[in-house]
Amino acid sequence: MPVDLEIPCKVSKVEKSELPRTRIYKCKPGKGSGYIVFDLHEDLFFAGAGRSLSISLKDRKPSNLDDYQFCGKALKVQKTDDKAIYSIGGYILKIEDYKSIIGEEDLGDEIYFCIKT
Repeated sequence: MPVDLEIPCKVSKVEKSELPRTRIYKCKPGKGSGYIVFDLHEDLFFAGAGRSLSISLKDRKPSNLDDYQFCGKALKVQKTDDKAIYSIGGYILKIEDYKSIIGEEDLGDEIYFCIKT
């Protein structure tokens, strides 16, 4: 089944990572009780707390890459009923309380994680 999700969310918290110039973002989606948490180097993406984002999860590389501030291929590391963890070239994408945000759909082993501000 094709994956093409657009998830509006608001950055609720930004923390410095132990990795130099890397930030950890905690975003609250418009629906569900969970969070989308990801870390990225500040040269790849930077946004402050309170910023509204649109997170895209797709099974195919978007043809309109210029529309995104960041887009990367994410590989599944772990999935349970309550969370999914993906690696984006060593950076981490975690979907907490998975079912409340994504539903019953399995995103698959490989997705594209893209961000619009």
